[in-house]
Amino acid sequence: VALVWQRAVGHGAADAAPRPEARPRLASARVEPKVEPKVEPKVEPKVEPKVEPKVEPRVEPKVEPKVEPKVEPAPPAKTALTRAEIDAVLRAETLTMPFLHKDADEAERAFHAQATRAVERVFAEDFDDPAILMSLYEKVLAEESLSFIRDDWREPLERGVVRAEALQQAAAPLKALRQALAKAKPTGDGVYAGINHAQCRAALAELKKLDQSLLELAVTVAPVQRLPLGQLEGVCELSYEQELAGRVFPAPSGPPPLRQLVRKAYQRAYKGRAVTRIVIVDQGWVVDEEGGQRTLRAVVGVKRKKAFPLDPCVMEEISLVQQEKRPGRYGPPVCCQIHSSVAIGCDQIK
Repeated sequence: VALVWQRAVGHGAADAAPRPEARPRLASARVEPKVEPKVEPKVEPKVEPKVEPKVEPRVEPKVEPKVEPKVEPAPPAKTALTRAEIDAVLRAETLTMPFLHKDADEAERAFHAQATRAVERVFAEDFDDPAILMSLYEKVLAEESLSFIRDDWREPLERGVVRAEALQQAAAPLKALRQALAKAKPTGDGVYAGINHAQCRAALAELKKLDQSLLELAVTVAPVQRLPLGQLEGVCELSYEQELAGRVFPAPSGPPPLRQLVRKAYQRAYKGRAVTRIVIVDQGWVVDEEGGQRTLRAVVGVKRKKAFPLDPCVMEEISLVQQEKRPGRYGPPVCCQIHSSVAIGCDQIK
């Protein structure tokens, strides 16, 4: 009993004294640190401001008032031909115009006037648009009110359309031919002076290329009388021959060295031309008043290769110029200024 009492007293004293901090026991179960749950900030949904669609005011398209083109009445056709001349052309074409019956109604009279004028323009005035005649032809075939005069007008309208189409085909060379003869003046016996022969040749060559039958087409080309185009070619050729007949090349003259100088300088300047005759004018060089240059004038007979439609042989008056390099010494001649050029018969410059 005493021993138990001492142990009880001893334990009581030990409990009364302060106890050291208990050392954590490593063998005990591992305690995970307490992790607080991560709280994501609450994101409020972004509210887009409500945008009302912009309503443009409705604009009605501006409607312009429709303006119909003002149709002026066609002026009366003007012609330089008299009634007698028109009738002469129609007789030459063996074309008989329909007769207007005295009991014709208003529609027939109106058609007769239109068709007569259209046919006469094509035959007497060389009008080259077949559209009007074709329209009248379709009209007389289609309209019952014109059935009584239908057969009378069939042939004149058909022939008019054929002629207008031929004139239309020949329009470009025919225009060139009229220009070539615009300044022609009659000298008698079907010969005319002042014809542009190169243009006349070119126009007729183009007609032949288009269609040989166009040469049978009779036209009026002032100042020549009304003739088939084939006969107009004869007028141009005859007039050309008459023009050459009165033109003679002067006898060659001048110092031979100068003539040789002119020949070489000209043929060097104009390839494809052969100088066959030369006349030196003033017998040599002419020094200008200031003495800085001198001029040599000459008349040359030239044959041109492949010259068509130009004249194959021409007589030209030319000049050469030399600049003075130092007193008494001149540089090479500069060729050539052509002062005049006229056609001449090739036999004249052999």
